[in-house]
Amino acid sequence: LVALLGSEDGFAALSAARSLGEYGAEAVAALHALWPRLDTDDTGFRERFAAAIARVAAHAPDRLVGTWAEGRASLRVGLLHVIEATDDPPPAWRALLRQALEDPHPDVRARAAAQLAAQGEPGMLPVLLLGFRSEDGETRTLATAALAHVGRDAAHLLPEMLERLGDEETLWHPGAAAHGRT
Repeated sequence: LVALLGSEDGFAALSAARSLGEYGAEAVAALHALWPRLDTDDTGFRERFAAAIARVAAHAPDRLVGTWAEGRASLRVGLLHVIEATDDPPPAWRALLRQALEDPHPDVRARAAAQLAAQGEPGMLPVLLLGFRSEDGETRTLATAALAHVGRDAAHLLPEMLERLGDEETLWHPGAAAHGRT
């Protein structure tokens, strides 16, 4: 299975990742081969790989934290997908979300703020505003959906949200329907 993770056939690699996910804690040794699959700009594949990886990484939370410091922004976004795919993230991952608010990459900050806002963390509005105004369609969609968790404090953004209704990328991205973000 680990050999298939390196396959150029994305679907074969995804199938291998899902199979490793079924092993849970027994597949922790394979995490080194799973992380690179998160370092992609293909949102659909990244979300699918993240869901499979989350089933393994939850058994070794320190490995995700260690990988965070080593990765490019696209890998850090992928790691945030793993955290999002976990029902009950370990405390170390929650701390990583707060650390991600200081990340140099705006998409990483916006995704972390969206997850924290969904968990009821106060004070996320400034970071979500940056994400809402991002050039990246996925980041805008995520931030827009997360603004619902902010509530009345985000009401002043309603005119701008309505103005963006014609922007298809703001309203939908490949993984939006799976997360109820349409």
